[in-house]
Amino acid sequence: MSINKTTFYSFFVYAFVQISPVLITPFSPSKSFYIYFMIFVFFVGAIVLFFLYRRAQPIALEKAKIPFTPKKIMIVGLLSVLALFLVQALASIIESYVFKLNPQSQNTQQLSTIADSIPLFLLVISVAGPFMEELVFRRSIIGWLNQYLNVWIAIIISSALFAIIHFDGHYLLYFSMGMLLALIYKRSATIWTSTIAHSVMNLVVVLIYLLNS
Repeated sequence: MSINKTTFYSFFVYAFVQISPVLITPFSPSKSFYIYFMIFVFFVGAIVLFFLYRRAQPIALEKAKIPFTPKKIMIVGLLSVLALFLVQALASIIESYVFKLNPQSQNTQQLSTIADSIPLFLLVISVAGPFMEELVFRRSIIGWLNQYLNVWIAIIISSALFAIIHFDGHYLLYFSMGMLLALIYKRSATIWTSTIAHSVMNLVVVLIYLLNS
């Protein structure tokens, strides 16, 4: 499947997954039903994106170098979590002192509250969600833009979109995370490295929030 088709279908699936829980809200008989519906939709979306990924042709970033071995992917992915936390901390400090933003992410608070009520939702936070975001914002969007633009411009645009889509005002934080995840992807030539880093970071952040709440 061509890069253009993969990007279009991937973004369509991701948008549908994000919008469908909102559309069903008026018809949801209970909060639990709504959350389980979100879990179902996110995992269906992740499965569809996985099959699109399997059928997609390699993009320029993945053909530029020899991809990491599975062992190296796991090691680099886990070590990258530390770098993500460092970037997140620095971005939070800047947002707090320069932009006077509350360091607590509303997005993280909302997701953690849901996970506290229904622990199964942790799988959305740590598996389905990060996997979809890496395939869409790192692989698909960067791969598509890189056909027409310099790879660094493609990474910047992708990171900006990643920040905007979270809708909680912490644009610098999410932009910084998007940039680092893109660099991890670029360096390893495989989306699995950044996916592991993203997944583990999300899980740790939510668990820390739940333990402290």
